[in-house]
Amino acid sequence: MIAAPAFAQTTEAAPAQDAPAATQQAAPQEAPAQSGPTADQIKQLVAGEWSKYDLDSSGALEQAEFASWMTDLRKNSEPTFDSASEEGAAWLQRAFEFADKDSNASVSQGEMVTLLLPAAEQSAAAEEPAATETPAESADNTTSSSDSAM
Repeated sequence: MIAAPAFAQTTEAAPAQDAPAATQQAAPQEAPAQSGPTADQIKQLVAGEWSKYDLDSSGALEQAEFASWMTDLRKNSEPTFDSASEEGAAWLQRAFEFADKDSNASVSQGEMVTLLLPAAEQSAAAEEPAATETPAESADNTTSSSDSAM
């Protein structure tokens, strides 16, 4: 359903049923075949799967719990991924550090959702309020400037 985070994908093309983030990473110049999961769908997925990986029921994923989830996700798009290899362990370490935005040595559900959201959707969500306000403000400023010039 969802593959490993887009920042960690290889350049090999992933099957269409895997995460759209993997497809976008593999072929950025082409439009993805499907639009991908929404933020709400990712939140539901994380909430639904959380107890499977939060083995100590602490409400956060420690590094080993996070590594287990990331390994499962990565193997969905790259079945030969070996988390025990030096390269695999290094990737998991970088992914954990990237996901742990507040640097508290654990990953919250919110941090996991942020990690799994496609980068394009995160950018669009971050820019939406600014894009909505900016044209109106610039139109007001333009009108005021031209009115005062006359």
